[in-house]
Amino acid sequence: MAMLSINAAVDAATLTPFTDEEILAAANTNATALVDALLLKPSRRTR
Repeated sequence: MAMLSINAAVDAATLTPFTDEEILAAANTNATALVDALLLKPSRRTR
């Protein structure tokens, strides 16, 4: 499921003004949060 999120983000990259790195970073953050939520772990995101 996390890989699908990243793949969708890469596909959407051609439609946005964001760089590939920005999109992959956001997809990675969201995929990590999704996996953590599925495993009932607290989010690893730092702000």
